[in-house]
Amino acid sequence: MKLIINENININETEIVINCAAMDARLQHLVDYLRQYSYSLTGTIGEAQYFVSVENILYIDSVDKSTFFYDKHRVYQHKSSLTELAAQLENAMFVRISKNCAINLSHLHSLRSYENHKMEATMNNGERILVGRAFTGVLKDKLTQYNTSPMFKAAQCHSVPCGQVFERSVVNMGKILSFHTVPNRIVALSYSEAEILTALGLTDRIIVIAPAENSSADVSEKHQDSISKIPTVKRQNLGVPAASTLPPFSPDFVLGSFHSLGALGMANFDEYPLLGFPLYMLESTNPPQATLESFYHDIMNLGRIFRVEDKALALVEFSRRRIDLLRQQLTKITPRRIFVYDNGDKIPYTTGKGTFENDLICLSGGQNIFGGCPNGYMDTSWEQVIDADPEFIIVHEYQDGITGKEKVAYLKGRDDLQNVAAVRENKFIIASLLEVFPNTQSASTIEKFIRQFHTGLLP
Repeated sequence: MKLIINENININETEIVINCAAMDARLQHLVDYLRQYSYSLTGTIGEAQYFVSVENILYIDSVDKSTFFYDKHRVYQHKSSLTELAAQLENAMFVRISKNCAINLSHLHSLRSYENHKMEATMNNGERILVGRAFTGVLKDKLTQYNTSPMFKAAQCHSVPCGQVFERSVVNMGKILSFHTVPNRIVALSYSEAEILTALGLTDRIIVIAPAENSSADVSEKHQDSISKIPTVKRQNLGVPAASTLPPFSPDFVLGSFHSLGALGMANFDEYPLLGFPLYMLESTNPPQATLESFYHDIMNLGRIFRVEDKALALVEFSRRRIDLLRQQLTKITPRRIFVYDNGDKIPYTTGKGTFENDLICLSGGQNIFGGCPNGYMDTSWEQVIDADPEFIIVHEYQDGITGKEKVAYLKGRDDLQNVAAVRENKFIIASLLEVFPNTQSASTIEKFIRQFHTGLLP
């Protein structure tokens, strides 16, 4: 291929002319790649409007009928639908990989097989995105086409430098949160949130912790000393302070969960700005999207907000590697039937399909007997528990005056449970709420569950 470049200061607009006998796959790829430099997308963050060059966009996704596109530091809202935008960018290295996402192939680092015949795409900022089964064929065809060109070389996965971009923005609960400065006075609405922030190196920014139903003793040993020195705020409903007690602390960021923020008295996410300070809800606590993958997304978002993207990525990748190694042992196991007992006498309170704990159970080779129920944490009946005959019972322990051992004694003492396999064989697993909620203990919780569910499987 002959390449001629003419530099002339009198040329007002760059023009590229391709002379060829016929358009082939290599040239088509070259054209698609160059098209990215020819126009930009208009996006908004709040009232501000931005023009973002297409070559800088990593991916586009749709959340609650709103469309967002991402560069390395910010996220922008776009007025068009994902379908309209993906069609517009199809000839500019973009390809649809799911009903809710399209990626820029020039920012694709790698692909790997994923369970249930899916694939996982890793972008060059470290974020991982699932490829839907219905879209894997299109993606492979596109890659096969582009791999004929030596230009298609994925960048190495690396941490995202701050560069000259001062503003950071993320999507949280379908809305853009924008930060022009790094938050410096954080209220953590439980020890789970405090542990996440500490793992990201942000301990000195936490001004107060709402203990929720835990104590600093439930925090992983690695972070106990530093977290135990942080002041706590008086509890009320679910161990969370009233919203009116927070302004005197002058926070510039509040990190909470679906449960703790509900306890603040906020009816829905639209009301949170009324508090007067930025607030982030961990989406990994919000049914039905409470999964380990959504937790990784939360960590990456926090990394972006606090300009510690490298630490966030390292934390996510360490967890992924550890859990992948654990799950390699589960290829030939039979899932164990699991019942989660939180509390309750006449009516037991348990967990359904949409919780983070349910995902941990599944990843550990277990099958939640109420995993088919779409509600999050919910009431059930002893009759349903008996009919399902669980092989193991996970018992929650938190700071409400009743120990996990006392709950186990209560369950073992119920006459109607004597023929349930878990009770008959004394197979109880006591877990603190921090072990089953999103924080840095997730990999350890999965290891703990695997060792209990499948004795002798792990060395």
